[in-house]
Amino acid sequence: MKRRDFLSTAGAAAAVATLTPRIASANGEQRTSTDTPTAQTIHEKVLAERQGSLKGLPEPIQLPKITAKGLEEYVPSTEMPWDKQRAGYLIRRAMFGAKREDVDMALTKSPGEVVDMLLADDPAPAMPKAWINETYWTDTDNSTRNGMMNDVRYFWLDLMVNQNFSIREKMAFFWHDHWATESVTVRTPHYNYWFIDMLRKNSLGDFKQLVKDVTLHPCMLVYLDGWYNTNRRPNENYARELYELHTLGEGNGYTEEDILETSRALTGWTLKELSTKQVGNRTYREYHQNESIFIANRFDDTDKTIFGQTANFDSITVIDNLF
Repeated sequence: MKRRDFLSTAGAAAAVATLTPRIASANGEQRTSTDTPTAQTIHEKVLAERQGSLKGLPEPIQLPKITAKGLEEYVPSTEMPWDKQRAGYLIRRAMFGAKREDVDMALTKSPGEVVDMLLADDPAPAMPKAWINETYWTDTDNSTRNGMMNDVRYFWLDLMVNQNFSIREKMAFFWHDHWATESVTVRTPHYNYWFIDMLRKNSLGDFKQLVKDVTLHPCMLVYLDGWYNTNRRPNENYARELYELHTLGEGNGYTEEDILETSRALTGWTLKELSTKQVGNRTYREYHQNESIFIANRFDDTDKTIFGQTANFDSITVIDNLF
């Protein structure tokens, strides 16, 4: 059925009860029981609104904002029953889709019990491949590296598709979007796997601690050039994203000087190199699969002024100061 045909007079008449408050509210009108608009009036206003939208014009009637309820516990009632619709909605929001058996199971329990199940500890899955726990050599050929990255992708996708009854995978995916990294930049499969592992383990944990863990993780050090950040050449990339994207929001409560000073506080950390080997004229490096390292002589060991506070901030205290 076409959108225009759907808005027939009969359809408008059936919608009077729900549309009357919206139009009255939008126009600031105070109506009485004797001032209720007719179906034809509603029909004309709705058509004007919809036709404007169909032409790409602004809505002639400003729609009211939805007012969210508070944080009071949901108690099923005749008006708001705990049914398939509500159970399915909850599960879809907390997980990647809702299976019929999950919805049926949820209806045998109270809403609070279902929420507790979704938030309960979820057993850690087995590692996908043995190489995950091995060190990384920079001479790894591209085909091997690409195969390892596919191991990581398929491992995580499998956890999403065959998820346990838990919010963990949805939250891990949420945090990975919040602290986005890319395999085209971070070409070490080990770093990508352990970064996801960290997000999964801390998906419902302390946000402040998660910020600290992300800041020093090899995957993020590579992605936003933190491993190049030294007292001789401060790099602002991560400091800017830390405030702009990851915590405060763009332009909210920090200055360009705060970013520069924070980049100085974050100096000193780099990838943990274990050994090297010489093959012909080339030197290849071996790195720990999941650890970074602090090198004191690369750290800016002087006072910095951030958010009006002056101290010899480092990568830990600068985040304490932020919070």
